[in-house]
Amino acid sequence: MGLSIIGIAYSSYQLGFSYATGSQATAEARQIYYSSSEEPAEAKPPEAKRAEARVPAIPAMPSKTTSRLDSLKKITPDVVGWLRLHDTPIDYPIVQAQDNLYYLNRNYKHEESKSRSIFMDYRNRAEEENRHTVIYGRNMKDGSMFGQLKRYADLEFFRTHPAFTFDTLYESYVAEVFSVYYTTTDVDYIRTQFDTDAEYEAFVQDIRERSLYPSDVSLSADSLIITLSTCDSTMDKEAGRLAVHAKLTKLAKEDGAGRSE
Repeated sequence: MGLSIIGIAYSSYQLGFSYATGSQATAEARQIYYSSSEEPAEAKPPEAKRAEARVPAIPAMPSKTTSRLDSLKKITPDVVGWLRLHDTPIDYPIVQAQDNLYYLNRNYKHEESKSRSIFMDYRNRAEEENRHTVIYGRNMKDGSMFGQLKRYADLEFFRTHPAFTFDTLYESYVAEVFSVYYTTTDVDYIRTQFDTDAEYEAFVQDIRERSLYPSDVSLSADSLIITLSTCDSTMDKEAGRLAVHAKLTKLAKEDGAGRSE
């Protein structure tokens, strides 16, 4: 019995240490990312939509995107972006490996971590513009990582958080949410390759129709979209997922005089 108690105590210590390591790594990443240059500018959904939603402007990603990510890439070359949802703890670096398994138990510094990482699907090409970018994160009970995504199932949150910001190696985007729903891994909502425009439009229409709430975000075959995916037990304890889909619009870059390009 004594050995069992020791074993439980040791396991609890390891778990606590793993979570602490993950939190420390996140804090370090934010310090590096936000440490240089001016305050972030504002990123806004199209004015008409923002007026209809009656929500405040959404803080944008910093304008000096590439240099900030370059600083993180010196720590790990796997860093491919940054994700931020205002008024929530979602404010994390995005990493990518050669498969979708590596970062299931590691933080962005390759350290073992129970909180894991926010990571991009290995099928996406981080150095290119993707028609459909897929991002995964753990549904943490303490609300960290993608533990806040479940709040999108609430209509008020859906209305007051119509967009988030997404940074890649070369561009910054505002992402307008157009669909949120519970699903399972049987549904191919994370498809990344499409042979024709018709296939892509059918896919977008399908995920839009699955949404718990309607949205007036306009979409076409030329639209770029992003999906945030996390585990959720609503539909199935093992295969259940929560999906949040958003349309990507590039943020205007400013020159040295503060003019938009």
